[in-house]
This record gives sequence, C-alpha cells and structure tokens, in this order.
Amino acid sequence: VAKVVVLYGDPYWQELDQHQQYRLSYQRKPMSQLGTGQVADHWGVTLEAPYQRLQYLFEVTGQDGSKWLFGDRGLRKDTESARIDTGNYFRVPYFHEIDRVKTPDWVKETVWYQIFPERFANGDSTNDPVGTKPWRPSDHPGRDDYYGGDLQGVLDHLDDLQALGVNGLYFCPIFTASSNHK
Repeated sequence: VAKVVVLYGDPYWQELDQHQQYRLSYQRKPMSQLGTGQVADHWGVTLEAPYQRLQYLFEVTGQDGSKWLFGDRGLRKDTESARIDTGNYFRVPYFHEIDRVKTPDWVKETVWYQIFPERFANGDSTNDPVGTKPWRPSDHPGRDDYYGGDLQGVLDHLDDLQALGVNGLYFCPIFTASSNHK
C-alpha cells in the first residue's frame, strides 16, 4: 500500500450535484503510516465529528497506482458509484458522551506489557499441570501445550520488565481454568 486517504462526513449531510441529485458530501484526509510489519501496515488519522456522528470509507492506493475503496461492504474498485454509495461507508451513528473513552491521566504515560502467564515464565514447578513441557521456542508451541507459566514467574522477572521501561502490566485471565488460557 502506497497511500491511504479517509473519506468522511456526516451521514445526513448531502449536497445537490450538477444533475440536481442529492449526493453524499464528504471530506478527504490523508492518513499517516504509523508502522509496518510482516503481515500488515498500520495507518492512522484524527477526525472531527462536529455533529457527533460520522461515516467513513478508506481510499487505498496500491504500489502499482491502482485505487481501491475499503468500507462496510469490503474492498471495491474505486468508482464514483462506490464513493457515493452510502451503504459502502462504515457508520458511527452517534457519539454519546458516556461511550467516549476517558483515559485517566496516569495511563497516558504508561508503557504497557501484555502477559499471557502460562507462556511467560515458570516460577513454581509445584503447580505445573500434568504434561508440562520445557520451554523451547524452536519446538513451535501449540495452542494446547502447557509450559507451566505462573504469577511467580512474572514476579521473578519484574526487574527485567522494568529495565525495558515497562510500568504497567496487562494480564490475560489468571484464574484456574481447564485450558492454558488461565
């Protein structure tokens, strides 16, 4: 992907075109590439919704110059009819104040590290389930494999996490369960 532009506007705002037909009125805003990985690129943009509602569609330009639209109906060739098809847009019908994210101030500077305890570190082998395997990443762990990771393993490595700049932990479930997702 060479470029992404978001087409957006109020879902209820339409204008008359040269043929006296009502057409969706939208604005265009280029997106910034925030990161790239082996599987996907990540793009971002900040939009304003003055009337607390929004519809949007992505215009994607390929490395070869081809243009596509990505919206609620999936990936479509970029045509004028696809641009004005309101069913092709993602919609946020109304932003109610109670639904808005209100991030506490202390979170804004937090460097989070998500931990799947079963795979993080085995700090107490006395609580290992039957069939626990030694950790060897080259063995390509499966979803049903157990490696004995536990809270003690996390506690044993807090200094390592702090050295990485981590100051907030997010745990997957940590209760007793019949799967390794505990």
